[in-house]
Amino acid sequence: MKHSTYIRAAAILAVGGFILSAGTAEARNVQRSGTYQTGAGRTGTYNYSATTSNGNTLNRQTTVTTQNGATATRNATITNNGNGTFTKNVTHNNGTTTTINATPQVPGVVTGTYNTSTGNSGSFTRTVKTGDGSVSAQTTRTDQNGNVLTRTSSATKDANGVVHYTTVGPYGHEHDVNLTPNN
Repeated sequence: MKHSTYIRAAAILAVGGFILSAGTAEARNVQRSGTYQTGAGRTGTYNYSATTSNGNTLNRQTTVTTQNGATATRNATITNNGNGTFTKNVTHNNGTTTTINATPQVPGVVTGTYNTSTGNSGSFTRTVKTGDGSVSAQTTRTDQNGNVLTRTSSATKDANGVVHYTTVGPYGHEHDVNLTPNN
């Protein structure tokens, strides 16, 4: 499975999931599943679950299966640290890990740092805008070597519940994914 296809599918499922409500004490569990199709014609299925039990920690699992039967799973735990910062620990399909420390700045802007188990690190700024049934984001990342990479993405949901997701990577490559939920 192409890693980038999985990341795009997982990213759209994660839209809006980063910021937790610090005041919510009730347990919540969200399950989503369906099919996806990329602009290049690749298809498959996805399963997503998100659980919070104390309002300060969100556990997410995303599994994507390609049309050829290859499966990738990504697990993430997002914690509200209680001081205006958040920590996200991700275990990727290949066993590598990423830790992200983030601080919301003004509405729609988050800054932070990241470190991976493979030795990569850096900082980022993400700006998110919502409106008219759509979400768009721009993420600018600076790695440990000073390289600056920018990715933009947008998502809309049509009347049938299909989420149309487009991302443009740092080298100008555009990718489209459509996620169709099971009813």
